[in-house]
Amino acid sequence: MKIALITDSYASMDTDVAVHVGVLAEGLLRMGHRVLIAMPELGCDEAIQEGNLLRCDGKRSSTAEGVQVSRAGGRQLEEKLRTFRPELLHIHTLSATGKAALQYAADSEIPALLTVHSLRDLDKSGGGFSPWALWREKKRLETAETVVEQASGIAVLSDAMAQSLYQEGVQVIGQRFPTAIDTELFYPGSASQSQQQSLARSLSLEGKTVVVCSGCEDGSIYHFLEAWGRAFSESGSMRLLLLNREEQEDDLLSMIHSLHLSRQVILTGHLSREEMAACYALSCCYVCCAQTEELRLSAVEAAACGTPLLIRAGSGTATVVENKINGFLWSSETEALDLVRKFAKVQGPGRESLMKMVSGTVRTLTPQNQARAAEVFYQSLFA
Repeated sequence: MKIALITDSYASMDTDVAVHVGVLAEGLLRMGHRVLIAMPELGCDEAIQEGNLLRCDGKRSSTAEGVQVSRAGGRQLEEKLRTFRPELLHIHTLSATGKAALQYAADSEIPALLTVHSLRDLDKSGGGFSPWALWREKKRLETAETVVEQASGIAVLSDAMAQSLYQEGVQVIGQRFPTAIDTELFYPGSASQSQQQSLARSLSLEGKTVVVCSGCEDGSIYHFLEAWGRAFSESGSMRLLLLNREEQEDDLLSMIHSLHLSRQVILTGHLSREEMAACYALSCCYVCCAQTEELRLSAVEAAACGTPLLIRAGSGTATVVENKINGFLWSSETEALDLVRKFAKVQGPGRESLMKMVSGTVRTLTPQNQARAAEVFYQSLFA
């Protein structure tokens, strides 16, 4: 089958959407499918195709990924899709990029599956107060709603996302779309001792007990950091390693400074995929405090490396947890930090056994298995 994956985020591989698309493409290619990944990029006067990656002219936007195709980029996308002649589109954005792809699907009479990764572009409460800001947010919302309405089918990655869309009157395909990670990169022992030591030196973690925490955009991180400051002393050995994107850094640094946690909380900044594996290996547990419906793929990667999970109950990432097997669900920061203390004490053979048990829960989430399950989704659109 010839499949075009449409996204606003891929090349940098520093978002969950980008990682998901990359792993999905890898699995589909291994299964013998022909795959084109199409994305916008700022400053593309003409479409650029390198292998199976197509870059079309993009512009900055107020969407979740901050970029979408321009009018010229939309025309470039349509032209290249006509050359590739996909049998199916799989769209991973609610922006103008997705809308342009849907127009091609309608004109070519082919199905278009939409995976909703985030509800931020459907949020009606965003925007500013100036006429320009109000108009921009109105257009963003109209575009997102059009993409949802015109897709042939809608898939999600978490139960929480399915429930939220159902409450908005949006029907999703019965099962969750399959999740996978790069199982050749994330597994127990994938990061060598030298890689771990190098990362520990660069982040001043030598001799410390490390907890890795995913970033979040819903404000929950502030309450978690407050609780962390009360639970652990500045002079102690506990360190919170906070995964962050570049655009979040200033706000997070300000927050950490205001809570007097500069010695206890460390921002990772951009990490390579190999450094991410070392990050998980260094950590006694992985914490996700986000309350949103989004699935954090870093949680699956951490589990694959044997790092136990502490995930807020009811969130999108709670989908990953097999309670008391690969981690725990928690409802209050106090509960989460009590669990952190317990995992911090697990050492030696006990930790090795724990790593084996945790990693075993996600061992089947390979790109090949994801591709096989994706084929079922794709075939259902032709019925």
